[in-house]
Amino acid sequence: MRAKNVLRRLPDSKKRAQELETFAKEAKWLTENGGKYAGRWIALQGDQLLAEGATAKEVFSKVEGQTTPPLVIRVVADDLPFAGW
Repeated sequence: MRAKNVLRRLPDSKKRAQELETFAKEAKWLTENGGKYAGRWIALQGDQLLAEGATAKEVFSKVEGQTTPPLVIRVVADDLPFAGW
């Protein structure tokens, strides 16, 4: 009975693994390339940059019709202003 339940859930597990793999690629891409797009909106699908623009609306219009929705995010600069002595 337990084996049947595991086999029944296998497609869901595969889909989740693919989503996690895609997310890992997007996170890696952002780490390596995000600085070039600081302050801009981008659309990513895994490690592929699909679009970039000044506004979310602009980027969403460029990726309209994608079969799988991409990650659309505003890249923020990770540099903090110096407030030292």
